[in-house]
Amino acid sequence: MKRIAALLLLFATLAGCGAQNESETRTVFAMDTVMTLTAYGAPSATGSALDAAEAELSRLDRLLSVTDSGSEISAVNRSGSAAVSEETGALIASALEASRLTAGAYDPTLGRISEAWGFHADTQHVPDPGLLADLLSACGYERVALDGASVEIGDGMALDLGGIAKGYAAERVLSVMGDAGVDSAVISLGGNVGTLGQKPGGPWRVAIEDPDRGDEYAGILALPGGMYAITSGAYERFFEEDGRIYHHILDPKTGFPAESDLQSVTIVSSDGTLADALSTALFVMGFDAAVEFWSNHSDLFQMVLITADGMYVTPELEIESGRDVTVLEAAP
Repeated sequence: MKRIAALLLLFATLAGCGAQNESETRTVFAMDTVMTLTAYGAPSATGSALDAAEAELSRLDRLLSVTDSGSEISAVNRSGSAAVSEETGALIASALEASRLTAGAYDPTLGRISEAWGFHADTQHVPDPGLLADLLSACGYERVALDGASVEIGDGMALDLGGIAKGYAAERVLSVMGDAGVDSAVISLGGNVGTLGQKPGGPWRVAIEDPDRGDEYAGILALPGGMYAITSGAYERFFEEDGRIYHHILDPKTGFPAESDLQSVTIVSSDGTLADALSTALFVMGFDAAVEFWSNHSDLFQMVLITADGMYVTPELEIESGRDVTVLEAAP
């Protein structure tokens, strides 16, 4: 089962549209998810910007998909080594850097394990523990050799950039929309929200889904332009087998879904690629380690953590919530 929009854009009902700008919205399906793209500006620019955005999403899907046999990532996984484009090489480098930063809580080498769980297929199931152990022994971001555009991975390993691909795609899409001449834009790539410029009439307003009640909001963030808000949660994609729920966020140490005390993690940053990786990594870490990590890296991002007990936010975020909100403080 899959629930798509962990982060929801709030349009006219909550934020209103500026009369000085026209807006145009388009819904597309790419990277295995529903995406919403909205451009503001002159009508002659918005349509061109959305066309460019849709073309860019298709290009990135073909480049980075683990299920498309013609993608560069599939070529690496198939042969164990391959020459890739400069763009793909740079994104792999970003993934490895995020792995080092999070001490492996985010790891792009779990492709075979994700495949064993069926998370890239229509039918999910719990794999044999022995198989998982064998697959896990082949994983590890330290075993990826990257030399510019030349990539080599260990035997039995498969790269999967799904943990950062939509964050990177959000950056690229907003870039091409800006190049097409729009004044401002907001996109939701399966819940990964990115903003460009200022929304007519005020800040962008982005709702964080309530993990317990998918039709309700846990809180509403006010975001300036140039920021990304990316959420990971156990409720987004999961299946049930023998009365137990299994979600898609895998713990690189065990190969099983992470046993986290967090229900969701929302990362807010000017770096969409990093925000995507951190939303996964901090969920895997759990509450205490996530707070410590933020305290040591608060210059890189802000965050919202939701647990069964409440909502915790870092001090630079502006949020409206019907819940009790605890403001986190960085260690001195």
